[in-house]
Amino acid sequence: MRERRPGVWEIRVVVANDLLTGRSVQRSFTVHADRELADEHRRALVERFGVDRSALYCEGARGTVAELLKRFIEAEHQWRPATRSSHTSVVRFLTRDPLGRVGVAALNPLLVEEVLARWRAVGGSTATVWGRWAVLHSCLSWAALRGMVWSNPILGMRSSERPTPRKHLLPGEVSKLLRAVGDQVRAAEVALVADPHNRVRWEGLFVAQQTRLLVRLAADTGARRGELATLRLSDLDGRVLTIERNLSLEVLGPTKTGRSRRMTIGATTAAMLRDHFAEWEQQAGSEACKVTGCSPRTSGGSPTPGLICCRIGSPAPRGGRSSERGAAPVPSQRRHTSRRERGAPQGSGPARATGSGNHAAALRARHSAR
Repeated sequence: MRERRPGVWEIRVVVANDLLTGRSVQRSFTVHADRELADEHRRALVERFGVDRSALYCEGARGTVAELLKRFIEAEHQWRPATRSSHTSVVRFLTRDPLGRVGVAALNPLLVEEVLARWRAVGGSTATVWGRWAVLHSCLSWAALRGMVWSNPILGMRSSERPTPRKHLLPGEVSKLLRAVGDQVRAAEVALVADPHNRVRWEGLFVAQQTRLLVRLAADTGARRGELATLRLSDLDGRVLTIERNLSLEVLGPTKTGRSRRMTIGATTAAMLRDHFAEWEQQAGSEACKVTGCSPRTSGGSPTPGLICCRIGSPAPRGGRSSERGAAPVPSQRRHTSRRERGAPQGSGPARATGSGNHAAALRARHSAR
């Protein structure tokens, strides 16, 4: 409220908010009266037309969603490299989406629900839509915690539908998988006997043995793929395996929870792990391996969780079909562990595996693995 000239007062009231820019929309009223009466008119006009847009006076709420997302992704966070990579990808999409041009102060649950429905209508999967919503929600919560906005405008909103969790393998299915990888090792041994100077045959045997060890480690430990990708023989003390490292986007660091774990693995798995190293260390110095160049140290380099994922196709083919070698089928709808843990990279460490990280699942699978 201000006095334009003696006895004439101008009163400006915020009556709305621009849905595109997030800026306030004001309406001007002129009152001919003294100051006391003009102040009464001001209170009456605010009560009748005024809209509480206190968030407009916050630093972050003056900009658009895209601007806030960019500040969010550029800030320091205690994220794993893989998390930062995935969040960066989602933020890149959201900043180009029409939602990115909306003002932060204009966000509300109804608007976000319409955006989620639009994403689903154009073919967005449940996991994709939920991932975008989760990043948006995290960004707004981060901004509210730092005082950039008064509060998260979608704090009370029901989250988007979450993707259905992948199911663990049943003990019978783990047994089928173990038999399948055992058949692969025997087939590789037969092929090597027929052509002992063939580099491909030596590498095929090495990979088959790693894959078998991989599956047994996965069944015994239930560890995550990034954790098993960093295991070393020195981590095994008798039958006690220590898991204290994790590989996230090829960056070595602590485990996902930040805690080390010690667990007892099966006697067969422990013996198989030691025999695997002993055999290939011996083979590396043999004449055959000098010819083929195949050894745990020369046949591929350091593994990554992605490589573990890709090399898991043959023991349990997708869709539950048997492989050409007669591998026992594993139903695809229960492939939480198997589809991520069947590959073994060629590196100096033990056969790598991926897992669910779920102790209960490991116990169920361990019984079958022994």
